[in-house]
Amino acid sequence: MILKRRLALTILLVAGVDCISKSIALVTLGESPHRILGSLLALHVVRNSGAAFSVATNRTILLSAFSLIVATLIVRRASRFSHHGWLLAAGLVVGGITGNLIDRILRAPGAFRGAVVDWIEVTHWPTFNLADSSIVIGAVLAAVLVLRNIPPVLPLKDDEMENENE
Repeated sequence: MILKRRLALTILLVAGVDCISKSIALVTLGESPHRILGSLLALHVVRNSGAAFSVATNRTILLSAFSLIVATLIVRRASRFSHHGWLLAAGLVVGGITGNLIDRILRAPGAFRGAVVDWIEVTHWPTFNLADSSIVIGAVLAAVLVLRNIPPVLPLKDDEMENENE
């Protein structure tokens, strides 16, 4: 039960911070870039009706449905995880999906057709947001766990097995 709470908390924290950061960006940033580190980093608002790298532009209903299905599948699978790293990876990915899904559902032009608010620009890279960063970090963490051959469900110890059988 504690592990499920940690998963839920991670998802809520990531989605919440993403939503707050987008609200702040919309209020404080315009569409003209605010250069932070010369030409390396800039902050400005871009509305993205597609997925990463502007794939599937104006297919927000399809992207919303796909996002909802993927997030649901990950949460269902992750509810059985016992390894903290895998729970964190799942929470980061689903939290990021949720943050962007909230934009697609609630932002103009309407439900399941809204554009995602992106506001971080790194040179030679598409503009992104904290939800996108969370998805990437979660995916990288999952890849590291796979490469290290760490299973998402750890075997039960002898005393845990006895408790399971009772």
